[in-house]
Amino acid sequence: MTGILTFTIFVLTVFTLGAYSIVAPWWTTRAGKAYFILFAALAVLAGHFLVEELVGQMPQWVEESVLGLVALAIAWNGYTIISKQLRYWRAAHETPQPVDPTKVSEPLQTGGLTK
Repeated sequence: MTGILTFTIFVLTVFTLGAYSIVAPWWTTRAGKAYFILFAALAVLAGHFLVEELVGQMPQWVEESVLGLVALAIAWNGYTIISKQLRYWRAAHETPQPVDPTKVSEPLQTGGLTK
């Protein structure tokens, strides 16, 4: 049962990665690239488990390399998400908010002139 499940996960991962590559313009945004890299790393991980299911245990360096790729992809995705949010907060903080003069609670200063 584990072999069938591993094969199913690998096929679904590769199909979804291919569909995402064709349908979504992932290369146009940082978030799209980060998501693609994350999903590609997960496809490599699923492929690794499929190969292990078919031929047996792989050498230790292969397992560590595959897990390292997945860790790097997750870290890159986290960095992308956090940096995008920080940029948004910074831009929102630096952009002055427009003031509606009809809703000002304090009287406007007229520079000493009165009517």
